[in-house]
Amino acid sequence: MLRQAQDAVLSCLRHARVVDQSTGSQTTTAKRIAGYSLVGVAIIIITLTFSEWFHLSEALNSGAFLKGASIFQGGPFRPSSHLREHVSACDAVPDSVINDLRNATTKDIAIVYNDRNVVSEADVLQVPAHICILVTIPQKPLSVADYDAGYTDPPVAGKGPDLVHLLVSSDDVVLTFPPLLPVPDQQFEPQHDESIIYSAAATILNNGTYTVSATHEFSNWKWAQEWHVSYENDSFSLGHGLSTDDVFKVHDFHPDTIPSKKIIAMGLEDSTRPPICNEHVNAGRGRWYKQKTFPFINANTADETGYAWQGDDCSLDYFSPDDVLTCLSNKTIHIYGDSMIRRETKAILNGGNWCLGLDDKCQDNDDWPGVPNTKLDIDENGAHVVTQLDGSNDDHFGHDQINHIDFGMNTSIFYTFVTTVTNQTSLWMKQFYDDQDLIKPPPDPSSKIPPDYEIKPGAKPRPPLSIARPDAVILGFGAWDQAFTDHFDSYENRLVQFRETLLGAYQGMPIIMRMANSWCCRSTGSGFRRFTGGRVQEFDDRTRRIFGVGTGGQTSDGRIRLLDPVNMNGREDILSQFKASDANHPRASHVRTEVQMLLHSLCLRDPVSHKLVFRD
Repeated sequence: MLRQAQDAVLSCLRHARVVDQSTGSQTTTAKRIAGYSLVGVAIIIITLTFSEWFHLSEALNSGAFLKGASIFQGGPFRPSSHLREHVSACDAVPDSVINDLRNATTKDIAIVYNDRNVVSEADVLQVPAHICILVTIPQKPLSVADYDAGYTDPPVAGKGPDLVHLLVSSDDVVLTFPPLLPVPDQQFEPQHDESIIYSAAATILNNGTYTVSATHEFSNWKWAQEWHVSYENDSFSLGHGLSTDDVFKVHDFHPDTIPSKKIIAMGLEDSTRPPICNEHVNAGRGRWYKQKTFPFINANTADETGYAWQGDDCSLDYFSPDDVLTCLSNKTIHIYGDSMIRRETKAILNGGNWCLGLDDKCQDNDDWPGVPNTKLDIDENGAHVVTQLDGSNDDHFGHDQINHIDFGMNTSIFYTFVTTVTNQTSLWMKQFYDDQDLIKPPPDPSSKIPPDYEIKPGAKPRPPLSIARPDAVILGFGAWDQAFTDHFDSYENRLVQFRETLLGAYQGMPIIMRMANSWCCRSTGSGFRRFTGGRVQEFDDRTRRIFGVGTGGQTSDGRIRLLDPVNMNGREDILSQFKASDANHPRASHVRTEVQMLLHSLCLRDPVSHKLVFRD
């Protein structure tokens, strides 16, 4: 009876969310909501147990349910200040809760609300509900034989031995998370048998019944295995001798679904939108919304499943192809990176026409000869002209050259393929240094792999000599490093060189950096390729540390703007509906969302003309 009543109220509130959106009638909306709210409260009062009535009374007495109905128009957004107050919601979990969970003998999910109460499925949370999700993983100690045979990796600082994939979803909102971090002050010894607790803080902004689900993917630090790689045959072997091309065997991948939990959130949603994203704050932290349920989210931003990404700290506006052409007119952009950023480059060049077919090969692969590429231009009358790029894919996006493409309204893009920062360093060092500033190894005619160079002490970087100086620089790297770097420290050491080179070569110019994505097209049946979500997150964390990037999306020196899609990944509907990508490429709709995030760092809408202009 209780659940039926709660569902009825949720239905009323959900209907109130979408009514009159086309006319924007606040008065009509307010009247309907007031009526729905009175009916809903009456139903709840009739059906609540004493405990539930106590919590509801507490909320009513605080005035939280008694806001004027005119402010409730059903938006997914909440001012960023409300979220930032609770980013450390898990810090206030009582020690008694943690101690109980450490003694658990089965995998479990616990949800703590208001810093003290472990939520049951009968509880009703008041939005915005600040919760801490705790996932308990009992440890199976390694035998001496197993330890000697296969356990070679030391613990990764700040991480735990397990990899846990978490998802929180309702009918129209999905929250995705990077791999969970352990609660502090726990023992991670491989022969320790006390349960380890992992946590994630979240804020529920919208009414609904949410499912909290978690999958335990790796144990005993298997997610962090470091290996020796071979570019020649595209394979790798572990340091202790295990050699295989099957990443599941290497990482001992045995996914185990933990029993899910339900939570109910109700109340008056706040429709106040945070400011539009800019060069200082981006939408890297956010959630997925069903666009039809929230019709004020532009339909052009929805993916093939009907969901659109929006930031928690700022709002994504929709920039049309015409907007982009206007913003980038008469500008020169330098782009360095792998196929991830190349796909974003194609999406910009093509004016929204790139890879629209759900079964097109470009949804997965993106680098093969003979594939047609187009660009969007404007003729003398201001009309769109779609121009076919001549030749093969490599004529415009080759791996060992600077690729120059003019498009739109006198916009020039210079794209240079950079595979890794750690390995094949000659590919990026030769772009920024003169020959006399580099230490080159003797040529090896038997190797097909570009060599590693070293930079001489005191060498001064400069932009590539053969191309025009840019108005902005865009970077996109990390996927190859995650796949082919032996050790985390090797990446971090090279990254210091890379950062200093960029800041020295492009003094005074804005630099936008796309971080590598996690779990892009993960499948529980196949498709991890060479790395795990945990390895991706570790590389991401180290990149943030070296570049001085925090959650605000900008470095401490104000020079490098961040585009980090890592929190966008892991939706089960995408993972189950579409095959895993051998190249770890996100789907085209995901790329187009990333492009919108990128453009907010480059462009802004003039408040008078409403046209997009380039940020200085």
